[in-house]
Amino acid sequence: MIIISLKEEYIKSQISMIENIVKFSNSFEEVRMLYAEYCKLSILLTSSLPMFDEDYESLNKDFGNCYTYALGLDCPSVFYKKFEEIEKGYRDFNIGFVSNPKVIGDLSRCDDFTNKIMKNLESDFETLQIEYFDSDFTKENSHNGYKIAIFYNNGFICRDFHVIRENKDGSWSEKCGYGGEVKKINNPQKNPYPLLKVLELRKPRLR
Repeated sequence: MIIISLKEEYIKSQISMIENIVKFSNSFEEVRMLYAEYCKLSILLTSSLPMFDEDYESLNKDFGNCYTYALGLDCPSVFYKKFEEIEKGYRDFNIGFVSNPKVIGDLSRCDDFTNKIMKNLESDFETLQIEYFDSDFTKENSHNGYKIAIFYNNGFICRDFHVIRENKDGSWSEKCGYGGEVKKINNPQKNPYPLLKVLELRKPRLR
């Protein structure tokens, strides 16, 4: 497990500073980089094993999507509003992949769709210092982590992906789209999209 020796108070002060800086940002690239830094710090404050009730209060109907919910990341309104201000009409595509959020919009035009999804996920995990291991729905977690499942739709008209997560109590839950509602899933294997991958994630933690 990756252990970070930073103080919680210091992390919170850095997060606050980033949120203040972004208010005065005028370029997409600067906001993107600030959001990535925000996520790298805030993930250190999230539970190593997510809990549905705890995250429901903080992540339900916030500006994040299924992917940020699966990782336990929020999206403060200051980022959402700034993305909207800079690239109105594309704000939702900018909230997602931390390493390059704009890539979500490119996925709809990508020939190698599923490989592109996984490469960007892996890039994000590296940025966020999340360790990941191949798994499946029935396999026990053997790395002190929790599972996520990635589904995809490679249709001719619509290309999309969806991510759900396993909670500490063994239940599964999802966030339904940008700003959507968080809900539990009775049968995580039953999804309208084909399954791409199940992974066990192990987040970094503070010393």
